[in-house]
Amino acid sequence: MPALASHAPGRTLRSAAGAFLLLAAYAAAEGAGAPVPAELSVPATNILAAVSARYAAVTNLSCTVRRETRTGGSSAGETVSRVVWARGGRLNVQALAPAEKRTVIDGVSVWSAAKGDKPSARAVAEQNPVQAANLFSVPASPEERLAPLDPATASEIVPPAAPFARQIALRPRSAPAEAAAAATIVSFDAEGRVVRLEAFADESRTALLATLSFESPVEAVSGAWLFGREVFETAIDGRPVRTVSRFDRLRVNEELPPSIFDPKAFF
Repeated sequence: MPALASHAPGRTLRSAAGAFLLLAAYAAAEGAGAPVPAELSVPATNILAAVSARYAAVTNLSCTVRRETRTGGSSAGETVSRVVWARGGRLNVQALAPAEKRTVIDGVSVWSAAKGDKPSARAVAEQNPVQAANLFSVPASPEERLAPLDPATASEIVPPAAPFARQIALRPRSAPAEAAAAATIVSFDAEGRVVRLEAFADESRTALLATLSFESPVEAVSGAWLFGREVFETAIDGRPVRTVSRFDRLRVNEELPPSIFDPKAFF
């Protein structure tokens, strides 16, 4: 996968390995260990706030998303889209393959149209709770995936399963009938990064529905880790389904043209 470029001019995003080496060198020079990440030390009910705080400095993001789904070993083909996101619930998605389509959200309304079709519009308030929450979360980050979970339901899993440094179980904010899963386990690595989600059909966490792994971490701004690759795995009618999403040309906090989130500029 191509190196991910920083959204800040002239700055290259550091890989997870590079960040680790820098941290080790600093600790050796100072004769002291690294501070414990907040995600590994705060009470379980504060964990979602700790994760979100990491991304507060990310004001906008753009990337190319390539997604391929395989069912039982057969590929359904690759989808490709260009995404521009900004705080305030603003989003511009240009689907490039397999079919061209544009969706523009200005924070108030959602406009979309396939190439050659007339656009349709609806209010952001008409979206389901998960879609609405994701608009206010940083793409290519765990924050987007954690938005539907209720922090008040968080409970510690002791001891965490190897190789994770911490695991916390949470239930969804919405009613079980409306949620995709009744419970989710959030797993953290030794750096305090969310690296895996496991969704279960039951609150006792015995019936696994799906897993989502975050891979290829890059540091967008200090302490805010994004991920160049996500792997989603589940089963449908007994057949394994695996979706791999790659986030290329990832850039953050660049100056964006005001028209990028203006539906009138595209429809």
